[in-house]
Amino acid sequence: MVFTTLQTQERSITKRGIVMTSESVKLDTLHDVPEVARRLGLKPSTIRKLILQKRIPVYRPSLRAVRISEKAIQDILAKASAPPW
Repeated sequence: MVFTTLQTQERSITKRGIVMTSESVKLDTLHDVPEVARRLGLKPSTIRKLILQKRIPVYRPSLRAVRISEKAIQDILAKASAPPW
């Protein structure tokens, strides 16, 4: 599923009472976990694991939902195809 977002600032309170502020990128295309997994040729569980390890930056429109920007996907693909030297 593909989403588009405008520049906003959102504040949410987590279960531990911590206030988190997130800013979305202006008119950036956002994708859900199954779409990112399909595009990268990985399992959705692998994408979720990388998110928990903070190796993929995400946007959280709610406490449960996770969206990944097109720029983050392009960065992952660029790193994967870059020569090691």
